[in-house]
Amino acid sequence: MTSCQHSCAAQLARHFATLSGDIRTEAATQAVIQHGGTFVPAMSGGNWGPHYAEIAILGISHTGDTTEAAVANWIKAALRAEIGMVAA
Repeated sequence: MTSCQHSCAAQLARHFATLSGDIRTEAATQAVIQHGGTFVPAMSGGNWGPHYAEIAILGISHTGDTTEAAVANWIKAALRAEIGMVAA
């Protein structure tokens, strides 16, 4: 992953951090569409599919028990990746 991807991911993470709930989820969905990636919402109620959510944007991916948790975990991972690039 390039430093540009880390910096773009960190910018998205900081933006997502200012949002909450459905607005944050919609912003993450739009980022997946714009930048490429995957977004698999958690399934519940006996539906077929994963019982956890997954999100991957700009080479950073994460999961969570809920869609909101996956986005929150992605934010943390993107910010950690930026810190790692600065330290390197």
